[in-house]
Amino acid sequence: MRLHAPLFILVNTATALTAPTNHPLSHHTVYQFPKPTWVENIAIRPSDALLLTLLTSPTLQTIPFPTSPKPVDLPVYTFPNATGQTGIAPLTPFCDAYIALAGDANDPVGSFSAYTVSFSNNTKNTTPKIKKVAALTKSGLPNGIVTVSEGHAALIADSFLGLIWRLDIATGNYTVAIQIPETAAPPGLPPGTIAVNGLKISHEDGYLYFSNSATVAIYRIRIDKDGYPRGKAETVARLNASFVDDFAIRNGVIWATTNSDNRVFAVDVKTGRNVVVLDVLGPTSAAFGRGREDRHVLYVVTNGGLREFPDNPPEGGKVVALDTRGFRG
Repeated sequence: MRLHAPLFILVNTATALTAPTNHPLSHHTVYQFPKPTWVENIAIRPSDALLLTLLTSPTLQTIPFPTSPKPVDLPVYTFPNATGQTGIAPLTPFCDAYIALAGDANDPVGSFSAYTVSFSNNTKNTTPKIKKVAALTKSGLPNGIVTVSEGHAALIADSFLGLIWRLDIATGNYTVAIQIPETAAPPGLPPGTIAVNGLKISHEDGYLYFSNSATVAIYRIRIDKDGYPRGKAETVARLNASFVDDFAIRNGVIWATTNSDNRVFAVDVKTGRNVVVLDVLGPTSAAFGRGREDRHVLYVVTNGGLREFPDNPPEGGKVVALDTRGFRG
C-alpha cells in the first residue's frame, strides 16, 4: 500500500459527538518492531501465540509466548509476489488454521491473493502448510476478513470498492455478498478513500459488525450462516475521531482502533456510548488473548505513526497489552 496517499486519505464525514469520557486502562508494550514497521492485523492461535500481518512486509510473523518476560518474534511464512499483508482470521473459532490476505501494498488494486495458513496439531509448531485459495484480481483493496459457513467461506471487506466479497475457500470463486451505502464511502470523496474496513461476527447476537473508515462509524447487519445479508444495516456508533480501523468484540463491547487518531475506544453495542480506553500511536487492530493468563488482555497492534509520518515515523509498530479488567463502561 502506498504510504504517501492516496491509499491512506484521512476523511472525517461523521457528525461530531460529545467528547467521550476517558477511562485509561493499565497497559504495557509486549514487543516492538524496528521502524518503519506497520503491524496491520492480529490473530490468536489456540496456543495463545500471536500471529501478526505486516503492511510493510510480506512475511507473516508470530510471537509464540506473549506473556513471557522477554517475548520474541519469529517469521512464519513469506507470501510470494507480495510486499505487504492486510487481514487474517481463523477458519473456525477453535481451529489452528487461518485465512490471510497478501499482495502489492504499494499498488493493491487486483494484486492481492487469499491464502490458508494451517498448522499441525502440535500447538508449538511455527511451520504451517500454505495454500493459495484465490487471486483476487477483481478487488480494489482487500482488507478485513472473517469466515462463515463453518469455515468454508470468507467475507472480505474491500476498502476501495466499498463492498464485501464472499470467497468460497474450496473453489476460490468470489462474488459480491454485501454492497450497501453503509459499506461505501460517501459520494464525492477521492479514489483511495478507505470505506468498509474491519469485519467481525458476534456469536452473541449473530450480527456481522463492520467499520467504515470514511464515515468514522461502526455498523451491523444480520447475516445467514453463509454470510448473506438478512435485513438492513444498523448504525451502532459514530466515533468522535478522524478515522476508525479494525476492532475486537466481546461481551457486548466493541474495542475499536483508530489508526492515525491514536486512540482505542470501547463502544457499547446496545447504546453506542463510547469512551477512550487507550492513547497509543497508530493503533490498527486488536484481539483478545486465549490463555489462562491473558483472556482479559486486549492485544492492540500499531503502525508506529507510519501513516501520519511516512518519511520518518516516530517508532516501529508494536504490540500493546491492554488490561481490560479495570473497564467499567
